[in-house]
Amino acid sequence: MIRVQYFICINLIAQYLIESGNMAEIILVHGIDQQFKSAQALKAEWLPKLSQGLRAAGYGELADQVWKGTGKPPAITVEMAFYGDQFIIKNQQGAAPGELSAEQVDLMEGLATEWLINIANRSSNSTMKAEAVRLSALIEPRYEEVQGLRSLARGVVANLAKVPGVATVGMAFAERAVNTSLSQVSRYLTDVGVRDFAMASIEKLVTEDTKVIIAHSLGSVVAYEAMHRLNQKIPLLITIGSPLGFRSVIYEKLKPQPPSFPKNLKKWVNIADPNDYVAAQPDLSQDFAKGIPQDSIFEGNQVVNNDIDPHSAEKYLASSKVGLYLAEAFNANLSY
Repeated sequence: MIRVQYFICINLIAQYLIESGNMAEIILVHGIDQQFKSAQALKAEWLPKLSQGLRAAGYGELADQVWKGTGKPPAITVEMAFYGDQFIIKNQQGAAPGELSAEQVDLMEGLATEWLINIANRSSNSTMKAEAVRLSALIEPRYEEVQGLRSLARGVVANLAKVPGVATVGMAFAERAVNTSLSQVSRYLTDVGVRDFAMASIEKLVTEDTKVIIAHSLGSVVAYEAMHRLNQKIPLLITIGSPLGFRSVIYEKLKPQPPSFPKNLKKWVNIADPNDYVAAQPDLSQDFAKGIPQDSIFEGNQVVNNDIDPHSAEKYLASSKVGLYLAEAFNANLSY
């Protein structure tokens, strides 16, 4: 009887650890505009796509282990690091420039400008490209016309919201949606409390069992900075749709400075769709080449085609390229 109770107790403890995320082999990190969701809701959205990417890469059994929890060996544990609720502002659906500091508004203006220029230079959508070219040409003259940083920030954000396809909501709410996205990036970079909470959401999930961290959009910034604080060595970091390389807005605000390859990381793969204007550029190789350990690998220039939704986390996860790198981490036993 005692022996039976012992094994029941062990199984209950193991189940608790899995459900609480303390044994996560794969850690997922979301990006902007997830403030009204939850870790479990996002995980439920991402897992089928992650499984799809593994199947596309030819790893059906591994796909079942990740999503359905079936197959042999047993289920692979996956957890979502969630920090989106840190951006919720009481009695408000976003953050307008007036509620932000001058530094935060400055960052919003700079990022909006970078996004416009990215669309103008890289978009394969002729309608988006033409409008972005037209609107980006207005930035400098507008700077001379307005008085004060806050007016300029609102002007650039409004112009960005006019580009077809930038906001997924109707035009009546487009500026609010873009404004919310930009404000979340600026708040992460300037608010110590938000920044620490976001990094801690990853750090608390990391154990010796962790093999892969997959981070999207702003989440890639959070994951990159968390990697520099971790004592735990991580076999693989996959960043998708990453804005890490925006020089004047994000790159120069990263911690620590100057930006470098995290010393406790075995392999870093950056994947981007060339049409993804939120991603600084498809290739991060030069920006983070400093300090790569002799036995570490950096593939900073992997490209995918996400079709009409280039920044979609789900599109990235469903790609065979993400599936191949994820399978490598498990099948090749990529570790120190």
